[in-house]
Amino acid sequence: MGEIRVRLRLENEGDLYMCEQRKLSRKKIRKAEAEVAVDTGAVMVLSPQELEEQLGLSRLGRVICASLTTKGSNWKRRGAAG
Repeated sequence: MGEIRVRLRLENEGDLYMCEQRKLSRKKIRKAEAEVAVDTGAVMVLSPQELEEQLGLSRLGRVICASLTTKGSNWKRRGAAG
């Protein structure tokens, strides 16, 4: 079984809303690009803290998860800042 990777362009949804309301210029929308592995069975997204900070995401909570390399790691759940 192979690994599926895609290149994503992400934008802060709160910034997009502010732009639509003409309260923020299009140039100031926080965005980032990343190459990611696709997990077709995933129910949440895990992302590096640097990417979250670049997009201006806020903390929503914390979840405990495990992977092949990081058993019982603490990951932060984040969402778009409004």
